[in-house]
Amino acid sequence: MQADLGEVADSTIDTRKANESTGAGAGGPSTQELIDSLAAVISPPGSDLRAERREHALLYNLIGDPTLRLVHPESVSISVDPGYDRGSPIGFQVTSAIDGWMTASLHRPLGWADQDDPNEPTLATLSMQVTGGVSVRRELTPPSEIGGPVVLRVHVAGDDGWAAAAAKTRIR
Repeated sequence: MQADLGEVADSTIDTRKANESTGAGAGGPSTQELIDSLAAVISPPGSDLRAERREHALLYNLIGDPTLRLVHPESVSISVDPGYDRGSPIGFQVTSAIDGWMTASLHRPLGWADQDDPNEPTLATLSMQVTGGVSVRRELTPPSEIGGPVVLRVHVAGDDGWAAAAAKTRIR
């Protein structure tokens, strides 16, 4: 006759208490053994608990924590002209959906052929406070020797969320 879940839990806990009271606590069942004994009762016959544990660890690493709540970004509207001359400021207009601290940065695309340091594509950055729904016009000036495609990235960190967007332009 197979024991039910409550009987297994009670038996494991009673054994642990008995071992602790007689000084044999080190040899008694651990928390892992308690979990294993409970899992053995609720798992289908012939289950390999060790293999299931490995599979759960792999799924956790692949999919992530199922209790993690992802906060998706709000929208940011970016308007930037399609091209600029070398050494001239790149003007853009931003409208964020949320209030917060905005960071606008101008980047070279990753892997651009003539970059000095491919791990540091940032050309210029500015930060400022923005109000949701209010358009702001700003400029970033890249180094004068830079030409080719660039990406303007905007990130707004608010109290209740965040917002992000990107726009492409070209320096002639």
